[in-house]
Amino acid sequence: MNLKVSTKNLDHPATKAGIVYVLEIDVDGKRVIKIGVTGRKIEDRCSEILVSYFKSYREFPYLRPKRFRKTADMFAREKELLTYFSDRKYTSEKKFGGCQELVDVPVEEVVEKYEEVMSNAEVPKKKRCKRKPAEKSDGVGE
Repeated sequence: MNLKVSTKNLDHPATKAGIVYVLEIDVDGKRVIKIGVTGRKIEDRCSEILVSYFKSYREFPYLRPKRFRKTADMFAREKELLTYFSDRKYTSEKKFGGCQELVDVPVEEVVEKYEEVMSNAEVPKKKRCKRKPAEKSDGVGE
C-alpha cells in the first residue's frame, strides 16, 4: 500500500519567509475573509482553494485576494492576525482546502489590521548569487 503523507503544515519554524494573505471568499451564501500563508505565488494558492472547492461542490465561489505581502516571519504574522480576530472566527458548513482560518469581519477592518501588522514585519532579504571573479586575460586573442 502506497500512502502519501502531507507535510505541508508540519514543523514550520516561526521565522519562515513567505506570503501572508487576505482573501475575500463566498461560502455558505456569505462573504467572509480567509487569512493564510503560502510559500508559493498567491495565484497558485488561490487556484488551489478554488479547485478544492470545485472538486467537492462542482462550483467556483467568488474569491478575490485583497492583500498579500512577503514577510520573513509569515507564521508569526498570520497568528497575530488570527488571534486578533479569534472572537469572530467563521466555521464553514462546506469543507474544502482552505476552509480553516475564516473570519466573519468586514474586509475593510481586516485590511486595516493587516496593514498595521505587516508594517512591523521584516521583509526577507533577497539571496544574491555569488559571482565568479572575472578571469584575468593574458591579452592573447584580443
